[in-house]
Amino acid sequence: HHYFENLRGGILSPTAFWNTANQHTREALNRFNIVIHRAEDFYNSKNSNKIQPRAVCTFSDRERHFLKDDDYKHFTMARKFGEVYINYCEVGKPIYDVYRDNDDIVGEDNIRPLRYYSADFSLYFHDKNQEEVKKFISGLNLWWDSNSKYLKELGFEKNDPKNAIGLIPVAMIEHSHESEQDIIESIANVGRISHVEIHNTKGEINE
Repeated sequence: HHYFENLRGGILSPTAFWNTANQHTREALNRFNIVIHRAEDFYNSKNSNKIQPRAVCTFSDRERHFLKDDDYKHFTMARKFGEVYINYCEVGKPIYDVYRDNDDIVGEDNIRPLRYYSADFSLYFHDKNQEEVKKFISGLNLWWDSNSKYLKELGFEKNDPKNAIGLIPVAMIEHSHESEQDIIESIANVGRISHVEIHNTKGEINE
C-alpha cells in the first residue's frame, strides 16, 4: 500500500506520476489498490481465525464533502451485520489502521484521519462485539501513550474526535427471511455492485 500511496499521492496533492499517467495506467493503479485491500481482508480474517466479510463500493469521480465538527462524534469501532458505513475516501491510512497494522513505513504525510465523506461506502457482513472493541481501544491507547510525542509533533492529540477512530454508520440493509449465512453465500462471488437503491425514512426510494 505504501507503493500505491507514493505513486498516487493525495486526492488534493497527486504526484507527477499520476498527473502524467494515461487512463489505462490510472485504472491499473486503482485496481492495484483494490487487490491490496482484498489481500488485507483475507489475511486479517486468516490471522484472527474469524471470517469478516464486507462489500466496499466506490464511485468514479465522486464528490467529497467536508465532515462537520458534529459528525466526528458518530465515529465508532463497533460493527454490526448489515450496517452501512461511510468509506475512507483519502489516499493514505487513518490512525487506527496505522496502529492495527503496526505500520512503520506508512510515511508521515500518509497518516490521514478522515476529513471528508462521499458516496463511497462499506457494507459489513459480520459483527464486532463490545469485548473486541474494548480490547482494540485498550491496545490503541497503550500504543498512543508510547508514541505520544511523535503523534503530537504530527498534530494529533489523544482523544481528539477529529482523529476519526473508526467509521460512521449511516444506514442498515433490510433482510427478513434469509439467514446471515444465506446472505453471505449469495453475494460471495459478486465482483461489482451495479445498482444501489436507498429507502429514506419516509419509505421513498432514491437510486
